[in-house]
Amino acid sequence: MVADEVKSLAEESQDQAGEIEATIEDVQRNTQETVESLEAMTGQVEDAIEQVQDAMDRFDEIVGSIRGASAGIEQVSETTDDQAASAEEIASMVDEATETSDTVSEEIEEIAAANEEQSAKTDEIGEAVERL
Repeated sequence: MVADEVKSLAEESQDQAGEIEATIEDVQRNTQETVESLEAMTGQVEDAIEQVQDAMDRFDEIVGSIRGASAGIEQVSETTDDQAASAEEIASMVDEATETSDTVSEEIEEIAAANEEQSAKTDEIGEAVERL
C-alpha cells in the first residue's frame, strides 16, 4: 500500500513535472514571440523616426524657400516703391516743363505782338518820312 502511494505520488510528480515543463515551454515560446514582436516594432519605430526626420528636413527646406521668397518680395516691393517715386518725380518734371513751355509760348506771343506793333510803327514812320 505504501508502495502504491509512492508510485502514485511519483506518477503525480511526473505529471506535474510534465505540466511545469509544458508551462515553461509556453512561457519561452511567448517570450520569443514577444522578443520578435518587439524587434519588429523597433524596426517600425526606427523607420517612423527616419520618416519624421525626413519630413523635418523638408519643412526646413520649405522654410528656407519661404524666407527666400519673402526677401525677394520685399526687394520687389522696395523697387516698386522706388519706381513709383521716380514716376512721380517725372510727372512733376513734365508738369514743370509744360508750365515753362506755356510761359515761353505766352512770351513768344507777346514778342510777336510787340514785333507786329513795332513793324506797324516802323511802317508809320516810313510813311511819315515819305510825306516829309
